Amino acid sequence: FEKLDGFLLDQAVAHCEEWFRKPGMARADVERGYKPCLKSNPERPDAMPRMGVKIVPDGPRATKVWVAGEVEDGACKFFEGTVHDIRPKSKCLVVCEASQLWVVRGDWGATLTATEITVWPSVTRKRGISAFGALFESKMKKAPKHEVVDDDFGNEDAM
Repeated sequence: FEKLDGFLLDQAVAHCEEWFRKPGMARADVERGYKPCLKSNPERPDAMPRMGVKIVPDGPRATKVWVAGEVEDGACKFFEGTVHDIRPKSKCLVVCEASQLWVVRGDWGATLTATEITVWPSVTRKRGISAFGALFESKMKKAPKHEVVDDDFGNEDAM
């Protein structure tokens, strides 16, 4: 993606009049407004760079989602999913294309659109009502009767 950024900057300098309506722009001027594909955090230089990708949920150009399933005979099975299968902490392999360039108030960059995403769901504990699935599937047992005893203060307690 660094090579793509470099290519786009070179093209922007060559086509600055057509793209920005400003002839003869210096590379430094073009770079000033460019939003790179990979974004680094200057406060955390050891952190992995991030990248924003557009996901198209439906329609003729919808992003195709594949979800990794169980491993059988040494091969991982994949099934067709939806964008709803992409959850926090999932591992994703994204195939994307630079689908268009955008220019807004002096800033510019490329829109990266995901064409296919393979998702390896995260293994996290269940939340909400689904966390009680085992409880609803188990059989109920009747608890033994508790004997009610009157304590010295006139209160009844279960024992």
